[in-house]
Order: sequence, then C-alpha cells, then structure tokens
Amino acid sequence: MAKKVRTTIPADIAAKALFLSDRTCCVCREHGRPVTIHHIDDDPSNGDIENLAILCLDCHRDTQLRGGFDRKLDAYQIRLYRDRWQDVVEQKWQAELILPVREPPLLQIRKPGVVQIHIQDKPAYLGFFQLSEKDENYLYSFQADYPQLMPDDSTVAFETNLAINALMTRCLQRFRTIDAFSTLDTKREMRKDPLYRSRAWDSMSVSYKLGLFTDRLLTLEFVVWSYFAGAAHPNAQTKTLNFLLHPGSAPLEFYDLFLWHSAYLDVVSRFCAPLLHKAVWNERSNYPETVDDWIAKGAGPQSKNFEKFLLEEGGIRVFFDAYEVACYAAGRQEVFIPKHALKGILNESIEGLL
Repeated sequence: MAKKVRTTIPADIAAKALFLSDRTCCVCREHGRPVTIHHIDDDPSNGDIENLAILCLDCHRDTQLRGGFDRKLDAYQIRLYRDRWQDVVEQKWQAELILPVREPPLLQIRKPGVVQIHIQDKPAYLGFFQLSEKDENYLYSFQADYPQLMPDDSTVAFETNLAINALMTRCLQRFRTIDAFSTLDTKREMRKDPLYRSRAWDSMSVSYKLGLFTDRLLTLEFVVWSYFAGAAHPNAQTKTLNFLLHPGSAPLEFYDLFLWHSAYLDVVSRFCAPLLHKAVWNERSNYPETVDDWIAKGAGPQSKNFEKFLLEEGGIRVFFDAYEVACYAAGRQEVFIPKHALKGILNESIEGLL
C-alpha cells in the first residue's frame, strides 16, 4: 500500500474550518476541549474545506478504532455531525447579529455553588443543572440552565426546587406546543435553500442570573430566548422567582410585598411610567412631554404589568419585555424602585429584608 502524503492545510482554510465550527468538536460539542482538524476521507493531502471536520482528541481517536462491524466514527457519520454542528453555529451567529442576548452561563452539572447559606440550621448551597432536548427529525432543540437548592432533604429546599422545576417544565411544554404548530415540510424546504438554511430550526434556551441568596431570600432572574423557523427575529422573555426561605418557601407574588389596604399599584405605576418614558425616548429631539399610550397601558396600575420583579438590596427591580412598553427595537426595559419610594406601603417583613 502506497504511503499517504501529508500536506499542510493552508492557514486560511484551517482558520475557516475552525471558525465554521466555533473551534468546537462537531461530535461531542464540548466547548473548551483541545481540537484537531480531521480529514474526513482519510487523505491527508486533501485539504479542501469540504473534507475537513473539527474533532476533539477523544472523538478523533474514535475515527481510528473499530467497534462492531466497522469503525466507531466513519466518514459518513462525521460529515453528518459536521454539517449539523455548522448549522447550529451559523444559527447562533445569525441570532447574535439580530439581537444580542446574554449567553447562558457555563455551568458544571450538579457542582456545588460557592455561596453557602443555612436552611433550618443546616448548610445549603446551589447546585447547577441543565435540561435539554433535541430532535433532528422535527428540527428543534431546547436547553435550560437552572439552579437547585442542595441538599433537598428539607421541606423548604424541596418545595423551592419544585417551583423552579415547574417553571422549566412549563417553558419546555410551551415550546413543544408552539413547535407542534410549525410546518415540518416548510422547515425542510427552507433547509434546501442556503439563504434560509440557518432559519429552518426551532430553538429555545433558558439562562438565569442569581440575585439575592441569603438565609432568608433566594431571587432568580430567567431569560427565555426563543426562535421559530422563518421568523424575522428571535424573542426574549423574562421570568422571575422570589423565594422567602424562612419561614416558608412559596414563590412571592407582587402583591405579597405590600400592605393589603395600600394603593400600591398606583404608587408603583406613577413611579415607573415617567422613568420608562425617559428611557424609551432618551430625550430625543421629538421627546414628547406626556407619557404615551403604550407606556400608560404597559405600566398602568394592573397586577399583570408587574409580574416580573426581583427583590434586591435597597429596593425592587421591575422588568418590562419588548412590546410591553415600547417596540421590539427598544428592547427590555427595567426600573429600580428604591425602598424609600415605597415607604408606608411595603409589608414590614419584606421591608426588613431589603
């Protein structure tokens, strides 16, 4: 058998191959692992971009090993993995060009968090988990990063985790429902056109940000990012959970923060509306003097307008997603309401925590 002649892959071709795969193995897709450029047809002299795939060292070894009747990773498999992963990477770049969304944190599964608190006099910490689901036939993927109180052998930890899990499950079920109404044939037709190939995939991801984590409080902000095949742009929704860990563990509703006889919705609305008006218009030349109807409705004194909130040190932060008080291009709006602005209407137990 003639000895194979190895030629150096041109630098521009190597760079393109690495870029198209985001410097990540197309088989295991584990970010940060050392990678190599693999010749799919086993011909080291064929440096054509279509013959190259990015593999980590472990997956590359599987191209040489045999299992069953043939090698573990043959050329046909690698090409499929490569093409699919490049689609995912391209979709990621497209989404970032349309709307920059905070990337989900890189989490260690079931790894203890750094901060430790006490629940019922026992040490507790946050563990980090992922929920994922992908279907190559129906062209969709779902991934959620979320925390859990550990250990969960106390009633407080168990019920807190149950509420967080319920939110993740609702996100997944809603995504499945919407995906079920999308036309599979349309997505498959879109994939045949290079111009629309990256858009022929339904996806949803959930990331979170930790707010307060003390013996008394756990507050969490979730961003639910979604894109459905053929849409003009992705969408991002905010979800929040605020847990009073002592004496109970049920998620707090907005009305729980205030005295029952107070006109808290009027107070909060009057505080938020002018600040939103200023933020949305940003004092442009055509800056109107009065709050427009969009803000008046989206930040009006109705409970539904203030469902997304976080307890923070010194006050309460309220979130308004795109389309709620302004157009999509304006993005999400936030208003921080300091504790002193709510004096006289805050529930005393909540006021003592801020």
